[in-house]
Amino acid sequence: MIRVAVFDDNADRRDSLGLLIDSTDGMQLCGLFEDANRAPQEIATVRPHVVLMDIGMPGVSGIDATAQIKGSYPEIQIIIQTVFEDQDKIFSAIKAGASGYILKSAPISKIIDAIRDAYEGGAALTPQIASIVTGK
Repeated sequence: MIRVAVFDDNADRRDSLGLLIDSTDGMQLCGLFEDANRAPQEIATVRPHVVLMDIGMPGVSGIDATAQIKGSYPEIQIIIQTVFEDQDKIFSAIKAGASGYILKSAPISKIIDAIRDAYEGGAALTPQIASIVTGK
């Protein structure tokens, strides 16, 4: 069972992702958080395998939270979710320890695939992001 936590300041998106994860075989939602201001402490409480992390939240950004979480829990896989296709943000997220970077516009099936890929040690990238990372 893949334990997944979601950090997203958009309540509708956060709740939708929670329902999606809880209704997917082999996955269990272990936490929903509206910001990342206490991310390391919340991670310690819920102990996810994979985190879906919004990049732009009030207070601590998703990139900073990723670095904090990876510093204390390197085994946790973090997938950045964003509307940004900005090369600097992508590389900053990867440098912070993100296992993947997917656009919020990705279909539901791609989000589920990204969670599974990250859990299995792969790098979850949507095609648009992969082309930026590889320069193609």
